[in-house]
Amino acid sequence: MNLTATNPLGDNMTVLKSVLRCGLAVAGTLLAVACTSAPDDSTASTPGSASAGSSASAAPSSSASGSVKLGDQNKPADASVKGAAFDPCKVPAWTAFPAAVRPKNEADKPPRQREPKANDPFEISCFYDNSEAASTSAAGRHFVATVLWAPKGKMPVDPGLPQNQATANDPDSKVEAKTIAGRPGLLRSGKNATSKEPTCGALVELADGSTAGVLLVNGQYPDQDTCTIAEGAVATVVKATS
Repeated sequence: MNLTATNPLGDNMTVLKSVLRCGLAVAGTLLAVACTSAPDDSTASTPGSASAGSSASAAPSSSASGSVKLGDQNKPADASVKGAAFDPCKVPAWTAFPAAVRPKNEADKPPRQREPKANDPFEISCFYDNSEAASTSAAGRHFVATVLWAPKGKMPVDPGLPQNQATANDPDSKVEAKTIAGRPGLLRSGKNATSKEPTCGALVELADGSTAGVLLVNGQYPDQDTCTIAEGAVATVVKATS
């Protein structure tokens, strides 16, 4: 994800757009980022092929005592290491999402942590993926929520700031200030450029000044309002950290 050269805080809209179209791939037991959720790049993998909530065949590992198993190295740092206000893989949890959009068996689709890239303004993120490759929804087949945490000052929620403005290349987007669970925040609604599925990013400033976000792609459940889901989930984070 590119950051603007003139803005050390980064371009929040670029971040939202990029994360909203990415999913989590599981290669053996190594977690790796791949644009699986309504990708703009036609060469990217698609949900159902090593996407979040599914797994590829585990790579063989040595049974020798003391051997290092695949995935034991370079694991994403957890929330406690980063000093995060919450663990995105535990809060909000699937229970914060409407029953209609949750997996039938939540244990089959646990949240998956994603390692941020070098230029990402957030430091911890986790994917909640309930996409269904066989969905018959006319609006699309993806339901992927990315829950993230950013340190104070890295992802400001003021919609008037340049990095929070919609661009001419994203005509379907709408950015608005929003008070979420009593805290200042913003909502960015729009559509994925390729699949035209509804998207919404809900960012909120927590009590310690850091930022929590829920970024959602939702073509899977057209009868469920995308921003209402994202706002409700991030409100759960506010309550848990107050």
